Amino acid sequence: MSIHRFVSRGPVGVEELQATVEQGLTITDVGGGMQIDVSLTDDNLLVDLTEVLESLGFEFVGTEPFATAAKIAGRSGAKLTFGSSAVALVATDFLFPGFALAVALGTEIQVSCPEPLEVSRMAVVHNGLGTGAGSVEYRLRVGAADSGLSATVAVTAGFGSDSVVSPIEIAADSLVSCSAVKSGTILTSPANVLVAVG
Repeated sequence: MSIHRFVSRGPVGVEELQATVEQGLTITDVGGGMQIDVSLTDDNLLVDLTEVLESLGFEFVGTEPFATAAKIAGRSGAKLTFGSSAVALVATDFLFPGFALAVALGTEIQVSCPEPLEVSRMAVVHNGLGTGAGSVEYRLRVGAADSGLSATVAVTAGFGSDSVVSPIEIAADSLVSCSAVKSGTILTSPANVLVAVG
């Protein structure tokens, strides 16, 4: 049996979902949208399920463990990805370029951009939900300074995104990184955090 995750950015009729999917279905409110995890004994049903849920406004995130840096980059058209197994319960720390099964570090971790890029959107996935009333603002940084592109996600939410009107231009060989800035009360960190920038 596999578990498949979908998210929506707006409300969806729960009754309609339950009528559509007769197998195991877990629905979570993710701050203005919804996240559902569906257990399927026959993975061949995934194509039909995806078509139905996308027609209802959902986006397919992945199959348990839901996301890897390569998977989220491939599905989202991401140009940059950052991630860590958890964020530390400190004011600010930094995700790893790509992804690492380690807690985000207090020291900035930069990677050189191999070619000029224009980016305007950031999407964040919390593959495991945290607890508390706090949130994390993920900020793309260029040359050790905030670029203006960020996304704030509650620790209890599974997905969040944001965009800027004017694309941010990143020159070749610029050093880029992603910070995680906490606010509010966070009791436990979200797990397996992935940030895609495109």
